[in-house]
Formats: sequence, structure tokens, C-alpha cells
Amino acid sequence: KFYLLPKKERFYALKEVDFSWEEGEDIGVVGETGSGKSTLGRVLIGILALEEGSVLFNGKDINDFGKNEKKDFRKRVQMVFQNPSSSLNPLHKVKNILKEPLIIHKIEKRKWDLLIEDVLKKVKLSREVLEVYPRQLSGGQRQRVLIARSLILDPEFLILDEPLSALDLSIQAEIINLLKELKKDLKISYLLISHDLDVVSFLCNYIYVFYRGYILEKGDKDNILRNPLHPYTKYLLQAKLPRNPEEKKIFSLEETEEEFKKGCVFINNCKERFEKCKKEPELQEVEKEHFVRCFKWQK
Repeated sequence: KFYLLPKKERFYALKEVDFSWEEGEDIGVVGETGSGKSTLGRVLIGILALEEGSVLFNGKDINDFGKNEKKDFRKRVQMVFQNPSSSLNPLHKVKNILKEPLIIHKIEKRKWDLLIEDVLKKVKLSREVLEVYPRQLSGGQRQRVLIARSLILDPEFLILDEPLSALDLSIQAEIINLLKELKKDLKISYLLISHDLDVVSFLCNYIYVFYRGYILEKGDKDNILRNPLHPYTKYLLQAKLPRNPEEKKIFSLEETEEEFKKGCVFINNCKERFEKCKKEPELQEVEKEHFVRCFKWQK
């Protein structure tokens, strides 16, 4: 997936991304702003179209879906967007926000009250919120409404795009615990997009590390956290806030004076680079369920 810049230059939001998400699997996608994480979520759900490649759901390209197949796909795969303030219609009360998916998917009207009551219980909201507007709710309540809207159609897959980034730290803990409970109760599969490896490791069993549109490392959670191989993954892990204030983690990511136009996408930031890095490495499996795009680890 690329975007056109002035002078017809291409900015690749996703490049050489080979990605799979299986039923029952919880995947974390991590990386800094601009790494392609949110673009990936929007591509998977069909909001953005690819320039090259395809998105397959049960073996069929989502762009080839007929009307009924597309509607079924929309029910089974839902997305929770990053900012609840901009994702909820400010002119609608919460009850109308929750009814909208039921209307679109032609759910029998006699079932509405029961479905709304059930989903409010799941996200731990009282019925009083139904009669208020989003602006009258706290940030945590708005995020719960957003999650409720995505769950009301009983999806199998849920894409969570930075669901904590707009919340205070105390509220973040509440929402992450709620997501953990929902995962256990509903048997739903998550794709969690985040810049926070702690959050991802709490909810997910498989991690993809993105940087400037590329997957630099992917693998089982334990492999990534205990034995990070790519210098960028190491940076993400070391950049976390220390649990103990006396712990000091000094690690900077600064581009070097010498700029390389080609080669590894991380070459200008990498302190471990060598001559071979002036070529572009491929993503290769270096141990079971552990892939890395780095010449240092490739045979």
C-alpha cells in the first residue's frame, strides 16, 4: 500500500507484508507512529484498498465479495478505532449509536433491547449511558461504548487500533483488563495495534514488529520478548518506562550523519550495521516461529 507524494514519489505504508491471522489467534502489531500499523488494520477490514496483493478471508479476496458476503464479513470482523471522541457521532445518543449496526444488518427489532442490555453488561456500563451523548461521558466510558458497538454483532475477529492511546494511565489499566475478560468470555480473536509492547504482550500470543511499512521481526511472544534479534525490536523494548524509578534506561534512536538511500530500511538508525546492509534483507525464519529481516541473523 502506498500514497503518492509530490513529484509522483511513492510513500510505502506497507511493503512486502505477508500476514496471516487465524481463528483463535491473538496478534500484536507494534511500531512507532508512521510504521504502517493502522494502515494494516484498515486494509484488513477493507476500508483501504491495496495497490498490489490481496486480502483473503476464508480463501477468498474480500474485493471479490458479493453484497451478502460483504455484509457477513462486516459482521464477523469488527474494528475499534483509535480515538473514541472522533469515532462516535456527537449528535447521537448512545442508544442510537448501539442501534445503528443492528439497523444496518437488519437484526429483528424485537431483539434490540436484549442485545443492547447484554453488550452493556459485557463492557460494564449501566443503562443510564443510553440516554446521554458521547460528550457527556468520560474517556473510559466512550471507549467502552466503542467496544460495545463493535461487539453487538457478535464478531469472531476484533481489530483494536491503539485502543488506549487517548486514555489516562489509570483508565488504560481498566480497559486492558476488560479486553482480557472479553477475550476469555467471548472466545474472540484479537489483532491489537499498539506502540506499547507491554500491552501487546499482556493480550497477544504472537507479535509483528513494523517499521516504515516493513515487518522487521515476527514471532511467538516469548521469542520476541526474551530474545529480540532486530536492533529496532531491542530499541522498542529498552524504550519502555522502567517499573522501578531507579532503573535508568538510556537508549536513543537517532539517524546517523551518513544517509543511505538504499539498503535495509533501518540502516540510517542502526548502530550494528555493516557493509552488507547496503542491500535490502529479506524476512527469514532464524529459529522456530521467529522471523527477522536482518543480515546479522541470516545464513
